[in-house]
Amino acid sequence: MLICDSLGDTECWMTFWTGTTAIGTLLLVAAAVVAGVFSFRLLRTERDRDDRAEIATRAAQASLIASWADCEIGHEYGKKPGAPTTHYLAVFAVLRNASQLPVYDVSIDWKLFAVGKAEPTLGRWWQNVVPPDATPSQCDPEVEIRLPLLDPEDWRSQLDRVQTILEFRDAHGHWWRRGSDGRLEFVA
Repeated sequence: MLICDSLGDTECWMTFWTGTTAIGTLLLVAAAVVAGVFSFRLLRTERDRDDRAEIATRAAQASLIASWADCEIGHEYGKKPGAPTTHYLAVFAVLRNASQLPVYDVSIDWKLFAVGKAEPTLGRWWQNVVPPDATPSQCDPEVEIRLPLLDPEDWRSQLDRVQTILEFRDAHGHWWRRGSDGRLEFVA
């Protein structure tokens, strides 16, 4: 059974081919839309992968920079004979640039954390350039930080309350922050 009654019925055949062409065009447009959607998703996946790789590359140097609080136990002897000796914790920071490149505009802030709240900054250390060095170096605050120590044997609990916040600019000009918890945060 033919679509048109005779092979010579041109009008019937033109209508048939026009309808078939329209259906084919619609199918091609639908296929192009589906291909466009998949292309967009693939492009977004590749862009996300590139962004993650860039962040990892950017953090490569910054992940090798660290600081932490440390201390020495100090003693002050009474002014008069027989007066009690007072003990204190002299707090400083230790900084390590284990990368192969210098870091710039390095600052360390010391904060004393009480139960559930942060106290004002105890001290600050700043240096324009810190060269690469695998050996940790001591960084003393501008003003000596002394914490009273009632029991010299219990110095650890007092030092655990001291938090350092390290901020620096890496060799590529990106700013970073690292808290006492060791977490590295990209700033700008």
